[in-house]
Amino acid sequence: KEDVNDMIESVMNTPAVQITPPADSPSVGPENAPITIIKFSDYECPSCRLAAFAIHPLMKRYEKQVRFVFVNYPLNHDCNASVEHRMHPFACEAAAVAICATAQGKFIQTYESLFDQQSKFKEGQVADLISTIPGINMVALKECMKQPSTFEKIKTDTTLGAQMKFGGTPTFYI
Repeated sequence: KEDVNDMIESVMNTPAVQITPPADSPSVGPENAPITIIKFSDYECPSCRLAAFAIHPLMKRYEKQVRFVFVNYPLNHDCNASVEHRMHPFACEAAAVAICATAQGKFIQTYESLFDQQSKFKEGQVADLISTIPGINMVALKECMKQPSTFEKIKTDTTLGAQMKFGGTPTFYI
């Protein structure tokens, strides 16, 4: 109980930071919800996976009061200039899969599926892990993954994350 009180006090004493996620960031919940949770995350990050499953009950329990916004922050220098190393080798590919699935209206299914199957990531095969999502067009998804605009979206997300100067993923702004 003392640790929880210390955490609450720490959060309450943290100065407020204004953050506006990219307009095309996927979200769940009403746009006018009184509470917005912005999550910077990496689909290959084990801590992000744990956080994802901690958030799911909140999204369902408070579906009218909470809006959840996802911003990509893959911990891989190949698509995130703010990261020095290729910490998570499949993170860029997973982010591209999620962006392209979101374009088909399949964000939440892809979000859950990628975190569910994180241990199965293999180079060039991350997209195949979501092939069972009803209504997903895999041909269109794989074509979308090749488009420069997909990687521009990742760059926009990671640039915002770099501006926020946080220490790692997942990072939440409420």
